[in-house]
Amino acid sequence: MFFVISKILSILINPMVWVIVLLFLALRTTNKNRRYRLSTIALFVFYFFGNYFTANIASSFWNYKTITVDDIENPYDLGMVLTGYSIMNPELTNFEHFLHFNQNANRLTQSIELYKLGKIKKLMICGGSGHLIGDKVSEGDKTLDFIIKMGIPNDDILIESKSRNTVENAQFAASFLKEKDPNKHLQNILLLTDNFHMYRAKKSFDKAGLSVVPFSLGNQTKNIDIDLVDFLPHPGALNEWSRMIREWAAVVVYRLMGYI
Repeated sequence: MFFVISKILSILINPMVWVIVLLFLALRTTNKNRRYRLSTIALFVFYFFGNYFTANIASSFWNYKTITVDDIENPYDLGMVLTGYSIMNPELTNFEHFLHFNQNANRLTQSIELYKLGKIKKLMICGGSGHLIGDKVSEGDKTLDFIIKMGIPNDDILIESKSRNTVENAQFAASFLKEKDPNKHLQNILLLTDNFHMYRAKKSFDKAGLSVVPFSLGNQTKNIDIDLVDFLPHPGALNEWSRMIREWAAVVVYRLMGYI
């Protein structure tokens, strides 16, 4: 039930949905003053959430500081990679041959680079299918073929392919390692996910009793660069805001449910 509710909530808290609802209500009302107010609010919401200036400021406040590549002097036993970086749609052309990446591709590509740099000894891909309906292809299983093609030997790969969300990532990973690594050879674990997702992920793993060191992946900057073009509406900014709002809502829900 929690999984279903989380999927529905992720749709309702999208700023573009708010704009559409406000415009729909404006068109439906016969009161001119109310129509004007609703249209004005819709325009404000669209502009506020539709430019990179506000998105970058919000992102900087949510920045989760973690270690960097230069901080890793001795390799970690395991790099725990959280899925959510690819499109699991069997209808995509060549789906059986390729891993189709989304905007979170750095979760996997930079994790592979860390392995190639000798910063981690093994990779553990943690995640199954996050789809509510349709064909439920395991992202973890699909990733296995890809990283083997990238030259990583099978002995250095672990796959947890059942979890559907962050709390299950943590719980299933803890159970998986307890079964697969009873002698606890994999003690030093690097948690690998997006910076915007790291807070909830780290708290979830702490709650599951699995000690991990966070390492944020993706594109991050130390300072906010302000450009005039950032004040113009851009669909990418709407998407960035949507991701952050979903994450903040998820943190609130996880706290209410006692997951973190």
